[in-house]
Amino acid sequence: MEKHKLDRIQNLKDEVKELHPILHVLFKKLPNIINVEYTHGIDEMGADFVLTKFDETIDDIEYIGCIVKIGTIKQDHQDVIRQIEECELERNISGGARKIFIKEIWIISNSHITYKAQEKIHHKYRNKSIKFIPSEKIVSLIDKFYQEYWRDINVQTGEYLRHIEQYAENISNNNSLINIPNSEIYVPQELNKIDNKRSYFDKKHKSKYKRLTIDNILESEDYVLIEAMMGAGKSTLLSQIAKNHTDAKTYNEKKILPIIFSAKELLEKNNGDIKEIVDEIIIKSEISDVSKFLVLIDGLDELKIESDDRYKFIEKIYDTARLVGNIQVIITTRTIDDPKLEAEIEKKYSRFRLCPLSISQVVSIVEKICKNVDIKNRLQKDLDKSHLFKVLPKTPISAILLATLLNDNLQEIPSTMTELYDKYMELSLGRWDMKKGLQSQQEYDVIKNVSICLAKFLIENSLTEISIGDTRDIFNTYTDSRNLKIDKETIFNKLTNKKEIFYKNNYKNTIRFNHRTFAEYFYALGIGEDASSVITESIYDLYWSTTFFFYIGLKRDCPEIINAINNIKFTNDSYRVLKIFNNANFLLAAYLTPYNIIKESVYDSFINAAELYEKIFNDTDILNLRKISAIQLLCVITQTLCDTFGYEFFSAALEERAQEIYTLPEHLLTESKFIELFLINSVRISFGSSEAYDTMINNYSKKIPIQIQVGMIEHASYNKSNSMIIKKYINNFKKKIKGSKGFHEIVVDYYRKPIDVMSEKLLKCK
Repeated sequence: MEKHKLDRIQNLKDEVKELHPILHVLFKKLPNIINVEYTHGIDEMGADFVLTKFDETIDDIEYIGCIVKIGTIKQDHQDVIRQIEECELERNISGGARKIFIKEIWIISNSHITYKAQEKIHHKYRNKSIKFIPSEKIVSLIDKFYQEYWRDINVQTGEYLRHIEQYAENISNNNSLINIPNSEIYVPQELNKIDNKRSYFDKKHKSKYKRLTIDNILESEDYVLIEAMMGAGKSTLLSQIAKNHTDAKTYNEKKILPIIFSAKELLEKNNGDIKEIVDEIIIKSEISDVSKFLVLIDGLDELKIESDDRYKFIEKIYDTARLVGNIQVIITTRTIDDPKLEAEIEKKYSRFRLCPLSISQVVSIVEKICKNVDIKNRLQKDLDKSHLFKVLPKTPISAILLATLLNDNLQEIPSTMTELYDKYMELSLGRWDMKKGLQSQQEYDVIKNVSICLAKFLIENSLTEISIGDTRDIFNTYTDSRNLKIDKETIFNKLTNKKEIFYKNNYKNTIRFNHRTFAEYFYALGIGEDASSVITESIYDLYWSTTFFFYIGLKRDCPEIINAINNIKFTNDSYRVLKIFNNANFLLAAYLTPYNIIKESVYDSFINAAELYEKIFNDTDILNLRKISAIQLLCVITQTLCDTFGYEFFSAALEERAQEIYTLPEHLLTESKFIELFLINSVRISFGSSEAYDTMINNYSKKIPIQIQVGMIEHASYNKSNSMIIKKYINNFKKKIKGSKGFHEIVVDYYRKPIDVMSEKLLKCK
């Protein structure tokens, strides 16, 4: 046993002020002790503590009386004898709610209990269960159950800090969507200063908008208001700040005492009086060595009070905190959209906003939640090329939703995007507020359905924004035609203040969706159950493609829709070009559709791409694509297909289609089929099948068109294929270029000359 620990216990001089507080904490940490009642005083009846212990053997409870002494207990210690006898008496516990008899007695000393004393007590009370706990045993129990005590911090402060640590964890986890503690997936967040006095784009004051850590801010600011949208991590940030200051070593170095609570608690219990709270903590916890108080207040936006009362509340926080003096205050809230309130707040508080997460931070959170290694390995690449994810706010909640979807359903990123939008919009529309009691189910339904109406109006009329007046008309049209018992003004204000979804321009008096994809998602929600009848070539139009991606993703299992897509009759070749960019996304969104139908659409996609290339190369100008070279066009088509079809979901379909082409009779191997086979194998190489070109080279080496040969060499080199066959093929091709000036010129023309000016001789060369 370490001597310094024993000395520390034995050197305690005051039983009540020093030893009792230590034991009070220690008892609570002992196994099976379910209640500790401190009974020391004039009515103690022999026991300084009464412990309630659960006996697992007989599934019952029993009571233990603790007699505590400072110094050595000897055989003539009459006070101990008196207390043992008093322990025999019936007593009340739990504020008089229960009468009990003590069945076991612990005699505790911070020094020694002599052998003679133990022998005498055992002999005199041999029918009682008596246990002796001298200083050595106290040290042993502290080592096992209360190691925090050995840190250089007093018991009261240590217990307070542990209480704050647990409370902070609870605040964070109460807002969590998963069972993993938020502290385990936390990534450090950065903040920007909000300064309404200058333009955000004022280069002269660019330093005002640099990213800061919370530690940077605490070094220079005493009164801070942090704003961010729903799910941005405000509660988790406060929780992390609190826990950073509950470490005993940190406290001993800085003497900063964290105080954390919700704005609702502060309003209801103390009416915003910070000094009153600080005084209560000092008295209750007997903490006297504090150099600074760090007050953390969460959820200002959750107070159901008017704007004027909200300002009075935070003004009172400021005024009463200044009475304390050595204090810092941090308040979190959703984004404030009241110029008058903002102006008043800025007189007293420095305002900051939480910055969006980077893609690498999103990946970090997903990796901490996801169990599947394959997902982790390709996550960064998939997110980098996901347009839909890029426009979602990069908040912890977005990352957590994505990770949860990937964990529950091993689909690739595009397949999960509709579900991610669905979950995100659901929370933004009010599920988050319903959890906190700030919104009802009926309000949620009305806001959701009016959002669909707004999306339909904007998209069908090619608008990006709508006046608040027209928004109110759409809202009234929806609500007035239904028998709803609602406060229309309250719900309308909630709708227009859903800042995670809408942007309200108070100067122009207009409202719009934060991003077009949000409007497209809601429009998709409003499409009928079966839209196969409206599936035409226009679904590939850039204006409509994302809407139909969401529509298909909301259904997921939709063979009738995919069949309708496969049967589209194109009247305009421009849409056939756009199909190259969009069809894979539709199929990924429909991942629950029977795979034989998916395969048909995959085949059709590559047939379409090959025929288009051949058509443009030979005689037809589509979208001025004959103005670029043959290799450039081939590169654009190939890379687009690799990006959109380069997912494991399509692997089986692509392999089967390649095998089908390999089995075709030689007379059916048209140039279009060679192009299709090249495109399919290029995609296969992009997701790891490095030998995908081998069969094509072995079977048709001399028949492959020159532009396809060049395409194979470029693509295999770019993807660092380790196939010996392709490496040999590349070497032979280079030798042929060096050995033939005419062949060299032809290859150069394929690279450099626009298709429409290539000579007849070049077009006929094979």
